[in-house]
Amino acid sequence: MHLENKKIVLAPTDLSNFLSCRHLSRLDLSVARGTKERPVRYGPVLDELKARGQAHEKAYLEHLQALGFDIAHCCDPDMDEESIKHGVDKTIAAMQAGVDIIYQATLADDAWYGRADFLRKVALLSNFGNWSYEVIDPKLAHDTKAGTILQLCVYSYLLEKLQGVRPERMYVVTPGSVYEPLKYRLADYDAYVRLLERGIGQFLTNPGETYPDLVSHCDLCAWWSECEKRRRGDDHLCYVAGISNGQIKNLRAIGVERLAELARLDEIPDLRQVSQESMARVRDQARVQLISREKQVPYYELKEPFNLEHGLAMLPEPTPDDIFLDFEGNHFAEQGVREYLTGYLSRGDDGQVIYTPVWARTLEE
Repeated sequence: MHLENKKIVLAPTDLSNFLSCRHLSRLDLSVARGTKERPVRYGPVLDELKARGQAHEKAYLEHLQALGFDIAHCCDPDMDEESIKHGVDKTIAAMQAGVDIIYQATLADDAWYGRADFLRKVALLSNFGNWSYEVIDPKLAHDTKAGTILQLCVYSYLLEKLQGVRPERMYVVTPGSVYEPLKYRLADYDAYVRLLERGIGQFLTNPGETYPDLVSHCDLCAWWSECEKRRRGDDHLCYVAGISNGQIKNLRAIGVERLAELARLDEIPDLRQVSQESMARVRDQARVQLISREKQVPYYELKEPFNLEHGLAMLPEPTPDDIFLDFEGNHFAEQGVREYLTGYLSRGDDGQVIYTPVWARTLEE
């Protein structure tokens, strides 16, 4: 998202960000208008994800080179107005030449801009001849996310304006050695993309007030520290362990906005969409957390099972032969989560607890 000739121009990522968090979009809008400065977030997980994403993209490029495809490189590290125009010109020239693969293709119009990782030549008539192009994007996730689909759709729409024909399909390449792209039909997502595009257009005109609610995108967001500070300062209900978004919504409807307010709630009102039993559980959880916070020492309460058919009461009685297992997995493994360590606790003949680790240092193990 940036300001160009007094107009906000969007990137495909802005659409997926809008889907994830309206507050993030408002903060990015402030940066584009020059009233805020975007923070930089560091961390070992973020750094590892970035490095692995770049490695995956490079590996796929090398895979295409090994297959003998004619590849045009249109890379340009800058995304200012002049660089975008130059990048679009290079991309069009490569499309006119009919190269097999265009790497880091710049696509733009008056409202959107972006850089598609790969364009692949297909046998479909276009402005350039008896060929056209479709978008391919390497992604680390093994399950394609909604934000990825949205980004591919925007790239495809921008590509249509350049070549005069709408791409039929778009593709995602997941990690692995096969590099067989996952196929998606652009027409399947047209209506939803138009809805979101209209929504973000209205939002840019009148963003209104937003709040940094805790969402899954917070794990990767550059604004996390600022939003976390505000939520903590507000004693936000999201910090009640085990509470759901639906419960938070219902509590707000009756004027309960803070963890401390929930903890001090004597009676649970009758709420239509959630049971009083579940609300009582989160109220009790909030009370335990509030006591710990006020006393500055860990506080807990033991819960008795309802009867012998619930919870821990269903476990057999402990014996000296019990074994407790634990597994550790590598979530960055190329072919999905791989368990690399298991360990178990048992008791020796002398009654002492013994921990036995079992490592897997290779895929074969």
